[in-house]
Amino acid sequence: MNSPARTRRPLRSPPPRPSRPAHRRPGLRPHRDPLATARAALAEKERALTLTLDSMLHGLISVDATGVVALHNERVLQLLDLPASMFAPGARFEDILRFQAERGDFLPAPQALDDRDPQPADISPADVLGGDYVRRTRSGLCMEVRTMPMPDGGFVRTYVDVTPYVRAQQALRDSEHELRTMLDGFPGLMVISDDQLNYVYVNERAAAWIGQPRDALIGQSARPHLSARRAADILAFMQQAPTGAQQTVESVYGATSNGLRRWLQVTQVMGGEARTGSRKCYAFALDVTARKEAEAALIAAKEEAERANRAKSDFLRSISHELRTPMNAIAGFGELLLSDRAAPLSDTQRVQIGEIRRGAGHLLALINELLDLSMAEQGQLKITLAPLPLRRVLDECVALMRPLADAAGVRLEILDEGEPELHGLGDRTRVAQVLLNLISNAIKYNAANGHVRVRCLREADEVLIEVIDDGPGLSERQRARLFEAFERLDAGKTTIEGAGLGLALSRVLMRAMGGRIGVDSVVGRGSTFRIALPAADGPHAAPRAVPPAGSGTRATRGPRKVLYIEDNPVNVLLMEAMLERLPAEHAVTMRVAELPEVGLRMAVEEAPELILLDIQLPGIDGFEVLRRLRLDPACRHVPVIAVSATTLAGDTMIARAAGFDGCLGKPFEMHELHSAVIEALSGKLTAVGPER
Repeated sequence: MNSPARTRRPLRSPPPRPSRPAHRRPGLRPHRDPLATARAALAEKERALTLTLDSMLHGLISVDATGVVALHNERVLQLLDLPASMFAPGARFEDILRFQAERGDFLPAPQALDDRDPQPADISPADVLGGDYVRRTRSGLCMEVRTMPMPDGGFVRTYVDVTPYVRAQQALRDSEHELRTMLDGFPGLMVISDDQLNYVYVNERAAAWIGQPRDALIGQSARPHLSARRAADILAFMQQAPTGAQQTVESVYGATSNGLRRWLQVTQVMGGEARTGSRKCYAFALDVTARKEAEAALIAAKEEAERANRAKSDFLRSISHELRTPMNAIAGFGELLLSDRAAPLSDTQRVQIGEIRRGAGHLLALINELLDLSMAEQGQLKITLAPLPLRRVLDECVALMRPLADAAGVRLEILDEGEPELHGLGDRTRVAQVLLNLISNAIKYNAANGHVRVRCLREADEVLIEVIDDGPGLSERQRARLFEAFERLDAGKTTIEGAGLGLALSRVLMRAMGGRIGVDSVVGRGSTFRIALPAADGPHAAPRAVPPAGSGTRATRGPRKVLYIEDNPVNVLLMEAMLERLPAEHAVTMRVAELPEVGLRMAVEEAPELILLDIQLPGIDGFEVLRRLRLDPACRHVPVIAVSATTLAGDTMIARAAGFDGCLGKPFEMHELHSAVIEALSGKLTAVGPER
């Protein structure tokens, strides 16, 4: 049965639905264009490559086979100082080179690279087009240019700023040149050896000293040029000494170019490499043969002088003892004749016997002075130190000298009588001996109807006794010679007897007691002789420290302290007399050490500002004393002047090489001494004392 017919409606599209991304459509996969995907990936890679190239420190240009710039980075624009327009699409590399050449960019590089890769003096066209070279830019930088060919016929060129490297190489080259110049200019031998005693380095002087070419010595053993003992000492030092340790030795070497035995002063320094652990010994040597020969000559001269001095002193002591017996006989029999009542002498005979006795007394006094002086020079003078009542000693001496003063018509008086007693540390007999000599001289060398005044006073840590006369006075030249043995000033113009030993002996005696003696004098106005002893608080008080030796009161305060290490008393007398003549603004006080060991102790304890050091000393010589002074921190910076008894050529150079600040050769003029002392004190004043 057929269905009823229906009316058909025209078909129309349903209303559109909102579209949504394909990935939101379940069951549907997005459609991708392979070409677009490939292009996007390629673009991403190009961006990454561009970023990579632009981040490089090197400049880079890639040129294809046709000469067109295919690729470049931003760094190349900075290094070459080129505008970006030069690298527009289709830009040719030869146009870039032409622009640079016209601008003057291709400047030769400095000769500061490795010597094994020398740079050309100029840059050739071939270098510019395809070679490797280094050039300077207009701004002064150094540019390394390298070219790498590509298989397709093109090439890649890189530009690197090598300015720091070139400057470092130049600095290294300059440093090596400076070091080589310094080593070649070193006035001695320089050797570096390994732990097997093989030469690692030898300077030209060392090679010439050995007598072989330097290149031939490198790598060879040093043993043939050393004694077995010296080689063993060096190996022991290398095995035991830590890195940086040093040692100075003096040895004789026979392996020289001329076959002569020579002395070397060698300073060895231990070195090593932390990376490899290998050890090396650095040796710096000076030929000190001349100094050693000079030392040997000084020692021989010193021994000869000592023998002569001993012989002289032995002779004086012997002859003094031999003369005492006849002098006693003359004096004794003269007194018997004068006192003989049974057969009295006539007045004329009594006068004659009186002259005989007076002459005998004078000769006996001379004998005693000679004996004392000889014993003092040999260090055999007996001194007993104790607190002395000096006013009482002075009263006794004046009482003994008053008859002599009365006979000469000279008024003798003690000033400040009745003052409290003053005590000084000394030997009573020797102090009286010195005072009697000074008062006697003041009476004998006084003016007619003159006046002699003596007084005792306290000054700081010293007690002074002054003897003041109205005599003719002394010139500076006379004062410089006054305390020399056997020196009699203008002896031919006076009838006063004497041998010129009294003042020299007085200086020795005062020094032996730790005191001092000096004189102030003006021509035509008289003289003031002055002795000083360390003060003591009473007859039983312990002595105080002895002050620095000098002479007289000072017109200025703060005199510099000078230590003189000298075993010869006559030299000490001369040195002190000369130092006393320094200008007031450069005044010094002098302390004396007769033995080198005593001098070393005093250099530490008394802190002198200058040391005058005799080369010839008993026990150890001046060079060894100087070495010990320089090793002690308390006095290593004190200036030391050598006082040499020889005038050998090169003496000053030897002294300087040994470390002395100056050298005075005996005999020296007073102005030379003054100049050396003033220069040393002025130049070293702030550097002396303990190490800061």
